[in-house]
Amino acid sequence: MSGERIPSWLEEGTPGLWLNPRARSEAEDEWENGTGYEEALNRFRNWRGSLAELHPDFARTNGTVDSPLIPARPLQPDHLDGENGTLWIKGDHRLPVARSVKARGGFHEVLEHAETLLGATPTGGESLRRARRALAHHRLEVGSTGNLGLSIGIMGSLLGFQVTVHMSREAKEWKKERLRKAGARVVDHDGDYERAVSEGRKAASGDADAHFVDDLDSRSLLWGYSTAGSLLKEQLRQAGIVVGERNPLFVYIPCGVGGAPAGLALGLRREFGSDVHCFFVEPVQSPSVLLGLLHGSPRSVYDHGLTNRTDLDGLAVPLASGIAVAAAGPRASGVFTVTDADALRAVAHIHEAVGERVEPSAAAALPGPRMLTRTPEGRTYLERHALNGRIGNSTHIVWATGGSGAPEAEFNAWLDAAGGETKTR
Repeated sequence: MSGERIPSWLEEGTPGLWLNPRARSEAEDEWENGTGYEEALNRFRNWRGSLAELHPDFARTNGTVDSPLIPARPLQPDHLDGENGTLWIKGDHRLPVARSVKARGGFHEVLEHAETLLGATPTGGESLRRARRALAHHRLEVGSTGNLGLSIGIMGSLLGFQVTVHMSREAKEWKKERLRKAGARVVDHDGDYERAVSEGRKAASGDADAHFVDDLDSRSLLWGYSTAGSLLKEQLRQAGIVVGERNPLFVYIPCGVGGAPAGLALGLRREFGSDVHCFFVEPVQSPSVLLGLLHGSPRSVYDHGLTNRTDLDGLAVPLASGIAVAAAGPRASGVFTVTDADALRAVAHIHEAVGERVEPSAAAALPGPRMLTRTPEGRTYLERHALNGRIGNSTHIVWATGGSGAPEAEFNAWLDAAGGETKTR
């Protein structure tokens, strides 16, 4: 164990903000010194031509896997005082095809595995058709609560793979239906996320034609997520937003097994260094990454009297990824926890203020700016890093990680649960 006392509020299942004592302004480790970041950026660039032929969404983006940066000033009165900077939403709920942050990591791993099997990157046309015929003899297996399964299932099927997605009990029926329509096979498991991952690993074991996408131990996934750093830097430049010593950047990212936020933090730190401050958010009953950071290695939420019961299906993870915890260790500024009710209210606030449709697990990061600027722990962080005099020039980005593909009835049920009066038309 890292030696730090476990906060009482964490084991009581109440919301709180934990500041990471292991966070460093500079991280000298395999993630910082390796070539994985540049390789992942180049891989996505090299696949653009083929991706643009595979799906209308990709045709509209010229094969680029990225999402819009959305102004969120109407949300500021409730979530960020004007003197504390400006608020934006990173719209990964609008990422092409898969509609979630998991597209960044999941697509990357599928593309990398396809390259390995093919020995080259198809450039479209006949080379892409030959590639799809060759890949039809190979299988992909993955365990998921929902969004990673969607990204692997849809991209794998588009490229011709046979795909099986093992779903945990938290997975939503509409996500399973999207997978089936895409051509993937869905296997339901009466267990949690760990069980789904275990079954996926078992199904691929011993089959030379099968590849298991291991959400608990995949560098390819993390490097895929990391590519958002370079893309966001260009978006901020185009928007005229300066990030630097006097203009800090704060980013708030929903967190399940840890791969997506750890990967995003990798890319953001590569691009912005110590001028970016990354905070993760987890459900009060599923703070698996927070516990991993506290202990220095993954620990189950069950061992701390928590239930892993949450309606935030994408974040319902009892045990974090070991490599995600290691990568996040020096890069995560802190972790805050939220209730399901907090997240549902955030769904309604985002929809009513800026017209975006996100799922509860994606909206969970919205309380972040308020917790940073209006709680004693948040003020401690700002004072410790001498940010009080600079926060007026800061940019705050809430990372909306998925949900725009939800059916009307599902989305309106979230609004009803939040007490929101706005309905989709």
